[in-house]
Amino acid sequence: MAVEVLTLLAMALEVLRLWMLLALAVEVLIVLTLLAVAVEVLLVLMLLAVAVEVFLVLVHLAMAVEVLLVLMLLAVAVEVLLVLMLLAMAVEVLLVLMLLAMAVEVLLVLMLLAMTVELLMLLAYSEGADAATYGSGGVPTAASYNSAPAASYGSGGAPSADAASYGSGGASSADAASYGSGGVPSADAASCGSGGTLTAR
Repeated sequence: MAVEVLTLLAMALEVLRLWMLLALAVEVLIVLTLLAVAVEVLLVLMLLAVAVEVFLVLVHLAMAVEVLLVLMLLAVAVEVLLVLMLLAMAVEVLLVLMLLAMAVEVLLVLMLLAMTVELLMLLAYSEGADAATYGSGGVPTAASYNSAPAASYGSGGAPSADAASYGSGGASSADAASYGSGGVPSADAASCGSGGTLTAR
């Protein structure tokens, strides 16, 4: 009986040892499971950290793109301002050219007015001269010249020895009988026709 009791006790001890081993194994599995879960959690956290970093990089890239867009808009605005400034300068140049053209036109008008005034002064001077010195047409007459007396001029104003030596046309002749009515010399008045052409005797 004692042997059987000891045998049962030994078997009970072995069963207890097996249960203890199983309990240890279960505890090890639990620890390994916890470790695996912890590793997975760490991996998830690492992935989250990477995702956050990527997001931050994307945010920085977006900000950089926005900054570039703003700089491009500023550059476009500066170009537009430059174009407007050039247009304003061109308008100013056109205005200056227009003013110069107007000044030239005014000068031309003043020159024309000056020429007109000079012409009017010349006309007034010519018309306001001594009436005794000039005839009605503004031509000097015999009275204004140091010349022979009026008796030495024929009706045509050409000098002669005496009025009798000039025909009605103012041409000199030996005597009035040697000229026909047209002032052409002839042998005698009978040899000339009414038009001063020579005819037979």
